[in-house]
This record gives sequence, C-alpha cells and structure tokens, in this order.
Amino acid sequence: MSICEKCWADAGGNHELYLELLKEREANPCTPEQQKGHAEPPARLTADALDDLLDAYAGALSHLAWARANSTVGVHAVAVAAVCEARAKIVKAVNPHEDAS
Repeated sequence: MSICEKCWADAGGNHELYLELLKEREANPCTPEQQKGHAEPPARLTADALDDLLDAYAGALSHLAWARANSTVGVHAVAVAAVCEARAKIVKAVNPHEDAS
C-alpha cells in the first residue's frame, strides 16, 4: 500500500508518522475503502461529554491554584499531573489523532 487516507488521518498529517504507520501495517493493511478515504467517519464528541471533560479540567486547575498557594512541592506535583492528564483527555476526545503532549 503506497497511499492510505486512513493512515494519513491516523498520523494527524505528520508525514514521518504516516510513513511509519504504512510500514507497521504492511502485514495487515487497511481495507481498500479505508485506503480510498471512504471509511466511517469517527464518532463526534457530544456536548455533554465535552462538558464533563472541561469540568474535570477546571477542577484540576482549581486544585493546582490551591496547591500552589497552600501546599508542599509533592502536592503541587500531583496537581500539575492531574491538569496534564485532564488536558490530554480533552485533546484525545477532540482530535484522536493529535499528540496530547
């Protein structure tokens, strides 16, 4: 397979990652429909699901602000990790092909 719309979408437009995916999937290639770009579109994120993700992110940010003002380095590090995790979940939900880092 030399051109695959699914692999391109999975790579998020990153050419190097696209080439890696093509090599990885040589033994088990995408279907002809996926290669042509006629596969089912990904499920859309619902407003309620996005609200839940944003609420979790806001809560993590609030905890981080409290930790900065009132806590030790250890608690602050845990709060930072929670913010990063919440952000990564939002990025993954909005664009499953994007790297959350």
